[in-house]
Amino acid sequence: MMVEQSLVLNADIDVTGKGFPGADPGTDEYTGPCTILNPAYLDSFYLRSATGFAARKGWGFYDTTFTLLRGRGFSTNAGGGGNGLYSGGGGGGHGNWGGKGGDESGSCSTPGKVGGEGGRDISAFGSEPRIFMGGGGVQEHKYHRLTALQQKEVQEVESS
Repeated sequence: MMVEQSLVLNADIDVTGKGFPGADPGTDEYTGPCTILNPAYLDSFYLRSATGFAARKGWGFYDTTFTLLRGRGFSTNAGGGGNGLYSGGGGGGHGNWGGKGGDESGSCSTPGKVGGEGGRDISAFGSEPRIFMGGGGVQEHKYHRLTALQQKEVQEVESS
């Protein structure tokens, strides 16, 4: 919709839950070691097919030909996926940067700080009035062969 002067809305517009989705973990299982054992796992971007290296990035507005859809680096306002052993994904950005994902598992001798980067503050894309959806956040890499409930229980034990 293009408007020359101003647009008057006579009702609210509810866009709850209509922003960019977070990354879908699908059937990904992290198969790599702790990052201290293999520094190559510190990269920020990986191809979509690199399921054993890094979690998927969230959705945001970016070039659809972009193929590096995994890894801790953010993609515009989308959060980056966690690298390393069960590190957390970054949060989506909007009026500010999204939150950084959690570090690698405490079971590593020296847990890497390889959580996903938060999505970018999109206010940098112009000062004129615009409407943007917030970027999607990201999940962590799934624990090998565990259900979501079992993963949550393991995380609670590790954090206590």
